[in-house]
Amino acid sequence: MSGISRRFWVLSFIIVAINLIGLWLIRAEILSRPVPGLRVLSFSPGAQADEADRIVLRFDEAVMREDQCYAALEHSPFTIEPAPPAGHWRWEQPDQLVYLLESKLPAGREYVVRASDDIQALLGRRVVGDTRFTFRTQPLAWMDARVTSSDGEHVNVELTFNQPVRAEDLERHARAVNNQNQQKLAIQVMTRGASKKMTVRVARPAQGRVEIYLAGEMTGDGGTLAMGGTESRIMEIDRLLKLRNAEVVGSWRGGSHHVNLQFTRGLSSELPASAVTVTPAVEGLSISHDEHGQQLTLRGEFTSGRRYTATVSPNVLGDNGQPLGSPQSLSFEIPDRSPMLRLTESRGILSPHGNLTLDMQACNVSAFKLSATKLHANNLVPHLRGEDADATSRQVVERPIKLSIVKNQTQDVAVDLRQLLDKNAAGPGVYQIVARAERPHWTSDSSVVTISDLAITAKSQKGGHHVLVTSLATAAPVEGVKLAAITKSNQVIGEAVTDEQGIAVLRSPPAHPDGEVWVITAQLGDDLNFIQPQRRLWVIDDVDQAGRAYPQTYDVMLYTERGVYRPGDVVHLTAVIRDSTGTAPPALPLTLRVKRPDGRVVLERAMAGDSTGQGVVHADFVSHVDGQLGRYEFAVTLPGSSKVLGSTSALIEAFVPIRIEVKAAPTQLRFGPGEQPAVDVSARYLFGQPAAELPVSISATLTGIDHESQRLKGYSFVTGQGPRRVELDAVRESLDGQGKSRTAFAVPEDEGQRLWRAAITATVT
Repeated sequence: MSGISRRFWVLSFIIVAINLIGLWLIRAEILSRPVPGLRVLSFSPGAQADEADRIVLRFDEAVMREDQCYAALEHSPFTIEPAPPAGHWRWEQPDQLVYLLESKLPAGREYVVRASDDIQALLGRRVVGDTRFTFRTQPLAWMDARVTSSDGEHVNVELTFNQPVRAEDLERHARAVNNQNQQKLAIQVMTRGASKKMTVRVARPAQGRVEIYLAGEMTGDGGTLAMGGTESRIMEIDRLLKLRNAEVVGSWRGGSHHVNLQFTRGLSSELPASAVTVTPAVEGLSISHDEHGQQLTLRGEFTSGRRYTATVSPNVLGDNGQPLGSPQSLSFEIPDRSPMLRLTESRGILSPHGNLTLDMQACNVSAFKLSATKLHANNLVPHLRGEDADATSRQVVERPIKLSIVKNQTQDVAVDLRQLLDKNAAGPGVYQIVARAERPHWTSDSSVVTISDLAITAKSQKGGHHVLVTSLATAAPVEGVKLAAITKSNQVIGEAVTDEQGIAVLRSPPAHPDGEVWVITAQLGDDLNFIQPQRRLWVIDDVDQAGRAYPQTYDVMLYTERGVYRPGDVVHLTAVIRDSTGTAPPALPLTLRVKRPDGRVVLERAMAGDSTGQGVVHADFVSHVDGQLGRYEFAVTLPGSSKVLGSTSALIEAFVPIRIEVKAAPTQLRFGPGEQPAVDVSARYLFGQPAAELPVSISATLTGIDHESQRLKGYSFVTGQGPRRVELDAVRESLDGQGKSRTAFAVPEDEGQRLWRAAITATVT
């Protein structure tokens, strides 16, 4: 040791000290460096999101496992403000969180997507970097303004926006002036509520044009993004008849559409032949007047995505009798049909032994996903109530499907459930089939399909239901099927088992505190089927569906021998009485109550007893000669009771007018120059006798028409210069003994050579 120099020890100490200091510095740097966190790499949509069908956040590494993807999240690590109308969050990939929209985002709004307060607990990771993102839909935009109608005092202007606008907002932000002298004009909003098309009425200036201003701070209905600057439009007020514009209206989902040709003023009710021609030709083209008389509506088999030209004939007349003067044309394009997926049946039953095929229609969809979820039997009622499918069923399969489409044409698609379900259990069960387009996400449809061999027939009866279960494959009754009556709150209130004839009486309390029977289920092993006894598949509008209440004690059918009586006549009434089982009860006292038309009871007395034993009794009511006229009501009750067992009514009227049938026809369809038009009239009473010697009056209205040449197609020739409409004085004569007459009337001689169309009225009194 004595041989080691002092210098060596000093150098060694210095080297050890330097290493220790270095290690301490490295440790301090490591401890001070932040722990890596999860980061959002990308966000979509961009600044404008009007056509977006999803919101996507992609992280820099995987967060979820593959088997955790695609299920809707009950709690999401991100929130959206304001909340979209409908949609849900889910993981589509281990590193990709998506919010799927069920409809387009409303316009005029700014949206903020931010991390929720418990994001670290939900993801199990610390999130660093940007966690707040914004995007917006289009602000309010004023698209168009056009005059739809005008008169001597007002001009109606239709304002079109890119989103609905509320009437009260438009009233606050709109003003109108005379473009010539800037004089303020009165303006009134005619459309109520909110709409993309708002009609305003403006006072018509004596000279000049109407100019409408909208303030830049105006927003759409529920929106926050305003136009941004004051805008104005100048409207010409045409006094001459002109073709103004063509408006395409219709349902692009269903493919039906029509076109409104709008004019600068009202049109005559008489349209010339070939008033409008459309090129290329439209099959089944028809032309009709608008109810306001200022537009023509074209209906026919228009083709989506095609451009047409409508040409209006110069012979179309305005409401002042002035013609259009020259052919006028406008071009318009029928928009493409919206993407559509539609399962033809929303609910149905398929036999497991048959063809498990669903029919579907698609239009303008090139790819979609077809998924099937199998319903858990104990969740049948919540599922039918519309609760979340993820909570009431489990997904069996989801498959992408590509389509070879022809644009704007509906394509029939056959969905083979046996192939879709495959090894994933194509056996009996209740499935929800969902077809959803890849873009846009909200283009979808669904159907609840029950694969079962059990056919259920349920008839309501007192105290429950009479149920028959048969096999769909053989039509034979099925024994041993377990039946259950379930309320809407998912409570079982009745159970039964079918006998060898497939029949069971499923009893349920009539006033159960959990409600009435909402679903009846039938289960045999794994086979499950159901029926909703109160579900009405067919409703005929003109037939009363309510029916009468089930009688609890006695039921009386009360009727009169006819429906109308004269004052002083005797009204004969018959009552047929039955008990709740439908049998004739022993003789019992009944009371007849009569109300006159003003509601006052004018008679209340006992009815004669039943002497036949068949439950039939009779009563008479003697009306007063000078009594009140109108409808009398008759009711049968038990003595001392106000409960009506049966009722009817009859009219008591002073007289019934004699009715006459009149027929009139010209002696020939066309009359030439020098021929006098004549009309044959015949009349008879409704009981068959001729209306002899009664006065008859013939009146006629002549309307001038133009001559149209078959040789010169598309041309018409005006004859005469006088008025186009002439009212002829009535000709009065009498019918002969057979109730007939021939009456002639004269055409004015001072109208020159003209073609006339006559409207003739014959009156017999």
